[in-house]
Amino acid sequence: MMRLIVICMMLIGWFSQIHHLNSQISHEVVFYVNPTAPYADDANDGTYQNPLKTIQGAFDRLVPLRQAGVDVRIILADGIYREALFNGGESNLTAPIRPFWMIAETTAQITIEAERIGGAIISGADVWTDWQPHGQGIYTHHWQYDWGVAGRYDQGEYTPSEYASRRELVILNHQRLTPVTSYEALTPNTFWVDEASDRLFIHIDPTVDIQQQFIEVGVRDQLLYGWNRGHFVLRGLVFQHSVDSGAHAAVAFQVGEGKTCEHVVLEDVTIRQNAQVGLYLNCHHTTLRRVQIIDNGFAGVIGTNMHTLLVEDSLFSGNGWRAWRDGRGQLGVDFGWSNAAMKLLFIENALIRNNQFTDNWIDGLWFDTDNRHITIENNLIARNRWNGLFLEASYGPFIVRHNRILSNGLNDVVLSVVQDVLFESNEVISDAPINSLIYDTQNVALFFGEFRRDDAFSGLMFTLGDITLRNNTIVATNGRSLTASDWLSFTADDANVYADYRHFIDALTSNMNVWVSDTVNPFRLTMNVGYSQQFDFDQWRMITRQDGQSQFCQPDGC
Repeated sequence: MMRLIVICMMLIGWFSQIHHLNSQISHEVVFYVNPTAPYADDANDGTYQNPLKTIQGAFDRLVPLRQAGVDVRIILADGIYREALFNGGESNLTAPIRPFWMIAETTAQITIEAERIGGAIISGADVWTDWQPHGQGIYTHHWQYDWGVAGRYDQGEYTPSEYASRRELVILNHQRLTPVTSYEALTPNTFWVDEASDRLFIHIDPTVDIQQQFIEVGVRDQLLYGWNRGHFVLRGLVFQHSVDSGAHAAVAFQVGEGKTCEHVVLEDVTIRQNAQVGLYLNCHHTTLRRVQIIDNGFAGVIGTNMHTLLVEDSLFSGNGWRAWRDGRGQLGVDFGWSNAAMKLLFIENALIRNNQFTDNWIDGLWFDTDNRHITIENNLIARNRWNGLFLEASYGPFIVRHNRILSNGLNDVVLSVVQDVLFESNEVISDAPINSLIYDTQNVALFFGEFRRDDAFSGLMFTLGDITLRNNTIVATNGRSLTASDWLSFTADDANVYADYRHFIDALTSNMNVWVSDTVNPFRLTMNVGYSQQFDFDQWRMITRQDGQSQFCQPDGC
């Protein structure tokens, strides 16, 4: 009997320890922030009844909790939070960036969420008043920042224009004003910064009362900076009006050498109207779900060196407006190699599905350099002013299926020194007006780029190979071509041209497609510099030995 009692007591002790352990694991500390509550104060305990006033007030309590491995949830009431999410987040770009989670290694999770989706806005801008008249519709204000041109992720690759490289932002009644580079260029709804005289000039409708206008000016660089830390969830927040330098980003999760960053989730998050880059990602096991990346100046998202990425049900639109020199989409582009609504490099295992990449001033979706095991499905990639979908310098495999790729300004699809691509059951409609002043060898539905590259950036050798086109509908109208290639050879040597020509033929498997064109010879190959040849459908089938079961149709039917 005594032995049974002892066993029961031991079991009770074990269960008690397990219950205690589970309670520790599931324990979460919650802080509530409400800047508009009359009783809000950062000295409060952060409960709903006694909220904190600032996000920084919540962050100041994180260090001991993170060190103890405790999960923390910060709930933000509706309002505009004019602060940056790191220690030392003053309205001063010279303040040192000290990310608030640069503390002991831990897997404890931090969640920052809006009480109502879209209600909590984290802003890089302050409200400016005291504008002085300076002519018909022109007003001026003292300017205290001398930022010059912005640094960039791709600095050194090319020399950007002043327009593309600056980062100032002025927001009039929630609408972004267009920057110009001289006083003489000022027109309604533009602004100019004169660093020599420390003045900011804006040009607005001369009939409105300046005192009744809501004018915000960007003053903060990064709004959220995660360095060497993951296990982080953002939910329902808006990040806007950062004057990030481009070498940073409005929101960034980044890892240093020898460190790790993983398990980052963004849900129902909007990142909009930031000066250069909206979001930078460098963490494994990252999820973007129902995010909106819109109207960011240089690029929407840049992601690199990541394992396991899921992007779904999201919108990427209006990004890259600084890539056009006058900001209005006129000719004379200013592209570097980082410009895209979403640009991804060195990614392994990604699923990109059910998204919209639309109406960007730059490329829509670009995988560049050593990407592997990538699936792209059920996306709309449309009306981007440069390329729609760009797969480049990667070993694959890529599965690209059930996408609609429509009306992109240069090429709708680009495959350049990429291997192992299954392009299946997609609808590609190339009908944008031809822009012969950009690249007169392109403007096509499906462009085959380089065939070989010894890539100095990655130290890898890439070739074009194992491309399968199956069950697609590919349409080219408005004088555009269905296919075209880059130079099969950069020399006029016949042997090299023939070798590259055979490589291209051997790389391609194409069948059961529907090709639609309003031109007689819609298939084009550029054999070498200055020599391009066009083919009709029968000739295309003969030289490629492909598309035996495919159809060729006019726009009005087969």
